[in-house]
Amino acid sequence: MENKRILVVDDEKLIVEYVSMGLEMEGYEVISFTEPKKAVEYLRNNPIDLVLTDLKMPEISGLDIVQVVSESQVDAEVIIFTGYASLDSAIEAVRENVYDYVQKPLELKDLILTIKRALDTQAVRRENKRLNQKIQTMFEQISMLYEISRIIYQIDDKELIFKFVIDTIREGMGLKNTGVFILDEGQYLLVSQSILPQEMISEFKFKVDDTINSMSVSDTEPTIISKLNEKISINQKVITLDDHFTDLHLFPIRFLDRLIGFLVVLSTKNEAVADEESKLMQILTTQIAPIFYRFIGNKTGKSGVKSSRFALEERLEEELYRAIGNNNPISLSVLEISNVSSTILTEKLSMIHDEMKNVIMSHLGKNVYYLWVAPFLLFLIIPNNDKISSELDIIEMIRDFKNRKSDQLEFERMNIFFSTVDCQQDGITTHSLLHQLWKKFLPLREQERLESIADE
Repeated sequence: MENKRILVVDDEKLIVEYVSMGLEMEGYEVISFTEPKKAVEYLRNNPIDLVLTDLKMPEISGLDIVQVVSESQVDAEVIIFTGYASLDSAIEAVRENVYDYVQKPLELKDLILTIKRALDTQAVRRENKRLNQKIQTMFEQISMLYEISRIIYQIDDKELIFKFVIDTIREGMGLKNTGVFILDEGQYLLVSQSILPQEMISEFKFKVDDTINSMSVSDTEPTIISKLNEKISINQKVITLDDHFTDLHLFPIRFLDRLIGFLVVLSTKNEAVADEESKLMQILTTQIAPIFYRFIGNKTGKSGVKSSRFALEERLEEELYRAIGNNNPISLSVLEISNVSSTILTEKLSMIHDEMKNVIMSHLGKNVYYLWVAPFLLFLIIPNNDKISSELDIIEMIRDFKNRKSDQLEFERMNIFFSTVDCQQDGITTHSLLHQLWKKFLPLREQERLESIADE
């Protein structure tokens, strides 16, 4: 139990000694006074968790003590006891935010139970305040990330962007040992870093199917390699570290279905990566992914593999050419399904895709081209529809999808958010269209993630 500090003040010495002894036996730290003036002076200069005070005392009353507590203590609870109970004083005590009002003669057992309830109430209030501050901090940090992404979208120098990202992690999140690793000829190589060990700078390079300290690296979720024990081992290669480094965190950077690189954090005994920082790092990866993609071009991680991204670009180019030739409107949309239980990802994924196909055909027609580029990320090329018409159709489509009935899936609980752009824009390329759509879509995705953080 945390050692709570309780101040006891009563002009009757026997009561002070009786209460103080009982509370000390319960493990509380007790500060006691028989002179109210000395109690007031102490309260104005020292933090206290709970105050027990008599109501009727010479010169200074219990309600005067309550006023001092309100002025000088952050959130201390107050319990008043007296042998001169009256309805009026009880009402006044409640109005003064006193937790409870106890009559003498005191039953120590009952008083201790009241104190425990008061401290439990205080603990809940403090935890709620801590969580609210945590959420507010997250809002501020995510706002910072939005502003940073807005800035780097305007920068064409990739080295400057890499450095900007490292500075953001170091200064904005307080994580000092960091690096950006980008795909280059099948390996992920360091392109920018802050205070990484020299041997790691020169020797740490890896492939996505390599094992690091006998652990596989995920290309979709953060990988945490704990208990480094002074070394990083990649297959048979060993990189020696100082003993104050504890964990290695790898955050994948993905755009559409493409793994572009990793943000890497080396944590220490004094600088751990908390859950909040991990979530912020994941948000940062989604914001920088489209920008990094500009510099990677059309390289593939594995030769001979034609990804869904290229299939999407090819079909978009074909449909765009046809629409321009016939002077018809055409739009491009991206949708993402969230709030889906991880236990159904494999078993029920095909059912989700089938139901989505049905509503697409029903609301958008057979000429629409749709492509899943990730389990819950869908692109739509919608011919003969401008942006506004497509958005209205998709809203109805989503409503229909969420009204689907199933014994195995709760469609109504799934969240679907989307963005749409017009494709007929002078001189625009398919690559630029995808970039424009993704840039518009990111704030929606991160707002959803922020709300989920707040719910936690």
